[in-house]
Amino acid sequence: MKQSIRHYRATKQRARETLKSLYLAFVAIYPPIYPPVAEAEKQGCPPSPIPPKHARQFMLASLEILTALSRHKLPSGNAIGKVVDALNGKVTSLRYRPMAREDHWIVTRDPVREAAEILIEYLQLVAKVGPVHTICKQCGRIVLSGRRRTKEYCSDRCRAAFWNYARIKQTYWNTPANQRKRELGRTKTVKKRPAKVTESPKRA
Repeated sequence: MKQSIRHYRATKQRARETLKSLYLAFVAIYPPIYPPVAEAEKQGCPPSPIPPKHARQFMLASLEILTALSRHKLPSGNAIGKVVDALNGKVTSLRYRPMAREDHWIVTRDPVREAAEILIEYLQLVAKVGPVHTICKQCGRIVLSGRRRTKEYCSDRCRAAFWNYARIKQTYWNTPANQRKRELGRTKTVKKRPAKVTESPKRA
């Protein structure tokens, strides 16, 4: 029993590390555009290059698959097909290093294919221990979940933006107690009582 728990914890930790590697692979193929286009035109410097179309499609497909896993749903066939296309990427070179202590053979792949292989490795680990990520309710970013999988926002700013006044009011209105009152027609109505008019005593 102890070995199975130890193996579960080791597999879960490996899944967390693989998810971090996947994030770095995403940044490598789809770096954030900095500086923004408007600021770049003012400063006279070109912004970051926009990634090719197949890289953008793979990113969207990966986010769709991760979102479906966090909600315990099956991803669409279109998203799976985009990952298959990424796995069919090219291997650019193969090098041998006889003096290296580890990794004597170095395989250089297409960055999109490398990210797809890391994604498949993470999906294999998730099938054993469950997803170790969640999706931010406000912006939709991937969030590394906590120990109890209760993390729902990527930052305090997204939490404050999500729980605005309208949402808080709607959540309170949809509570079971208020729903029961509406079904039974027992919503309280406050009636204003007429003000009492008292006559001042007459002076003699």
